[in-house]
Amino acid sequence: MKKWLILTFIFTGIWGRLESSPIPRFNQSEIDLRNWNFDKPFSLEGEIDFYWQQFIHPNKISPEGKSNLIKIGSSWNQAYNNSNDKLPSHGYGTYNFQILLNTSESYSLYIPTVSTAYKLFINGEYKAGVGKVGVDSENSVAFLYPQTIHLPQVEKLEILIQVSNFQHVNGGLWKNLRIGKQEQINRFRENGLALDFFIFGSFFIMAIYHFGLYILHKKDKSTVYFGLFLFILSFRSLVTGEHFLYKALGMDYFSMDWGLRIEFSAFYLGIPITLAYLYSIFPRQTNKIFATSLAGIFFITGLLVFILPSSIFTHFTYYIEYLIIIVGIFGIIIISNATIKKEEGSYLALFGFLVFFIFVLNDILYTRNFIDTGYYAHVGFYLFVLIQSLFISRRFAKAFHRVEELSSNLEKLVEVRTQEYKIQKQKAEDAGLWKDNLISLVAHDLRSPLSSFYNALELLEDEEFEPEDKKQVIKSSRNMIHQSLSTITHLLNLNRFQNGKFSLSKEKVNLQEFIHSIVESMKQEIDEKSQAVALNLPDSIHAFFDPYLIKEVIRNILLNAMKYSPKNSQIFILVKANDGKLQISISDEGMGMTDEQVGDLLSGKRQESKLGTSGERGFGIGMSICKQLITAHGGSLDVASSLGKGTTISLMGLEIFKS
Repeated sequence: MKKWLILTFIFTGIWGRLESSPIPRFNQSEIDLRNWNFDKPFSLEGEIDFYWQQFIHPNKISPEGKSNLIKIGSSWNQAYNNSNDKLPSHGYGTYNFQILLNTSESYSLYIPTVSTAYKLFINGEYKAGVGKVGVDSENSVAFLYPQTIHLPQVEKLEILIQVSNFQHVNGGLWKNLRIGKQEQINRFRENGLALDFFIFGSFFIMAIYHFGLYILHKKDKSTVYFGLFLFILSFRSLVTGEHFLYKALGMDYFSMDWGLRIEFSAFYLGIPITLAYLYSIFPRQTNKIFATSLAGIFFITGLLVFILPSSIFTHFTYYIEYLIIIVGIFGIIIISNATIKKEEGSYLALFGFLVFFIFVLNDILYTRNFIDTGYYAHVGFYLFVLIQSLFISRRFAKAFHRVEELSSNLEKLVEVRTQEYKIQKQKAEDAGLWKDNLISLVAHDLRSPLSSFYNALELLEDEEFEPEDKKQVIKSSRNMIHQSLSTITHLLNLNRFQNGKFSLSKEKVNLQEFIHSIVESMKQEIDEKSQAVALNLPDSIHAFFDPYLIKEVIRNILLNAMKYSPKNSQIFILVKANDGKLQISISDEGMGMTDEQVGDLLSGKRQESKLGTSGERGFGIGMSICKQLITAHGGSLDVASSLGKGTTISLMGLEIFKS
């Protein structure tokens, strides 16, 4: 336990900063960066001039009274006026500071969200703004999204920022501005967008996946609670970070009021879902009354977000943070008790929850100026999700292992049971096998997109990567998300077919394009064994079948061909018309089968899965299901095999499209 805590602190790395050289800071509202080496975007830190309840206009700087020195990157309501009174959340004011730069380089300024409207002037010239600044709520319009500004190539920049806030609990330049070379700032913004899309896509797909697990095993409610948690987090990511939804819809179709409602309601409603998740996995260690009371408070608060104006519900945060600490301690106590009782997977769950709580606690302390680190809760969220996903996966794997052990014991009693019992038992085993295969398919088909997302982030971090190429990577990532969601839909369709609740959806299919797309989607598996697929396809022939179901049949047969064939071997796909019907044959140079094995395969008799030539395990839907799918199309499955020489499996009697 002690080792895990030490590793957690080392891993987060947020409790202190080591600086190898002095970092420039504002001195009397001026910062000198002429000799600074911009190897990455530089975060502006220090105290700058702030004129409360004054809109100072450029070229006419005649402030009424003395300015306050205020820390850039923190809300103005954490500062004090000249009378040593704390500034209120709502109001308006002007920030004024100077930046000295080397004129031999072109620089840009990254402005994160400013609470909640601003106008920015550089050397007396208007450069950017978000929302509409005003002296009261009636004359101002709040809006949030980051901006990038290309700076004039002069030595001294006089920057003036007028800010107003009448909607949020925090006002002003609440986040640090960043300055850097133009390509660095552009890359920084693009990386932020890519990260937001990645979090949205990965969380959304994982949510759908866990909903699918719940459909397969409704007795375990932890999957549906965790899926809901991921679902609301995925949409919250669109109104935080780079605030994609604000920028995409604009002020004409979206308001800050709704953006804040989405952000805060997702946060407040996520807590009762987390408590329900903890109760579902460790019910004996959870005080149900206390957990229900906490969940009720957060649930009511989440509902109030949709009723009250943002100027009121954002003030809940200060008090809610105390409750969040209580929830965190409560969760740690629950899981710690589970570890003492040696509950299955409790150590992994405790590690994930501790990491999550430490990151959240850091953000609370940083917001209240107790520590000077930064916001890292989003990192904690993602680590928590990954670790809990691993925890749930282990639970399912062990549950299925126990099911297999029970099935093995039941087989010893089959001989003394009636024929009716044998039939019912066979149906139960088939259903269990189908669920196993469906889960394997989901894991297999989502592995490649998630791997691609990871590789995309690696590319986006490359400083030499061209902006246009990055846009293409982001576009490709969106396409992969769309394809992954389509894959899940098709797999659920297969599950409905197995349960007899699905009807065929036949359509005209171009066979050349169809076969090529399947082979291309399996290129990674083919290349891993240095195998080759030779195609013998007619120039122009169209079939009439359900492409999603037939695709799964062909993929399953190809997977088996690759699995049981040696490296550097060939697989052949032949398509031809036979007596007015379509025949698709897939041949390999693999192990082959005996006549008895072929008979068992065609009869639907369950066979023990064997490892492939390179130790692979199966991922397919099973030959029994393949046969059912072909039969549903009015066709049949033909198998010809010779031990040690290879196997040919043919889809016979498929319908040719006739115009």
